[in-house]
Amino acid sequence: FLASRRALTVPLLENAADFQEILKIVPYIKREESVGDLLAKLGIYDTVLVKRIQKKYGSNIGRNELLGEKGKEIYHIIEEPMKKNAQYEKECAAQYIEEKMPEGRVGLVDIGWYGTMQKSLQKICSISGVKREFYGLYLGLLERDGAGLMDASGYIYDFRNKNAFDSSMVFGFNGLIELMFTADHGSARNYRKLESGECECVLEPDMGEYSEFVRKAQEGALKFVALMKESKYAAKFSGRHAYKLLRSLLTSPTYEESVILGDLKFYDMYFEKINQFCGWKAFLMNPKKSLSAFLKSNWKIGYLRKMGFRNPAIIYKLINKIKK
Repeated sequence: FLASRRALTVPLLENAADFQEILKIVPYIKREESVGDLLAKLGIYDTVLVKRIQKKYGSNIGRNELLGEKGKEIYHIIEEPMKKNAQYEKECAAQYIEEKMPEGRVGLVDIGWYGTMQKSLQKICSISGVKREFYGLYLGLLERDGAGLMDASGYIYDFRNKNAFDSSMVFGFNGLIELMFTADHGSARNYRKLESGECECVLEPDMGEYSEFVRKAQEGALKFVALMKESKYAAKFSGRHAYKLLRSLLTSPTYEESVILGDLKFYDMYFEKINQFCGWKAFLMNPKKSLSAFLKSNWKIGYLRKMGFRNPAIIYKLINKIKK
């Protein structure tokens, strides 16, 4: 079953009254987006409309600006095409679910954290009259705004069952985990109807995000799983043990690991290194730009290690406390 956050959230924009509601439905809009990327995340690929907004409001726009007067004006420009497209995509998504998903209880296996795609699937089914029951099986399951997804379980972390896993660290390394689960094809863009009457999933153009490094990492992981399955240690190898090994890389990398893995590129509409630290000289000459690079890095703990901090996880925790 091919899916993505974009493919499952855009169909829910049909009744969004403003950008405040849009940002709740499409939570992965970044702190700052180019106008073209923002509209693409809302299902709009009209270059004329993009240029019209750029001409009046500039090439980039921040999340906070979308909640102000500028956002209100842009919303009025995009409201009609956004809602028209959302209605069509909702119909296609509902049909695709009916055609591809078996009836009864369906297990969704994903990285997880907040279960955005599961919630979107449930909403599409609910408003379209499609009877499906979903249960999420995730690497980790986090709480958001005092609430969490209940029809799901987390493997290394579940907000209902506190353990040694520190959930505040997730977004210090999440990009590196997501990178390792990259598919060997372009991301799912949307669903569309064919002349035959059936629905298919349209993939984004393959931009080469499935790198040779990722292919080898996945190949090695599958070999490890195959060996462990036959091992006498398999029954004793719990999620706690598995995460302990992973945690040492994610939160306590060596300097060499922060450089080698940090140079890997993460794809989200465009390519960016997961560790964007460019050296102390650049950092001191332009602190504002360097702060932006830190915020954009998808492996923030790796960024801090590359800066020279021997305990980057502690520094990351301190930054989180200051931010709060």
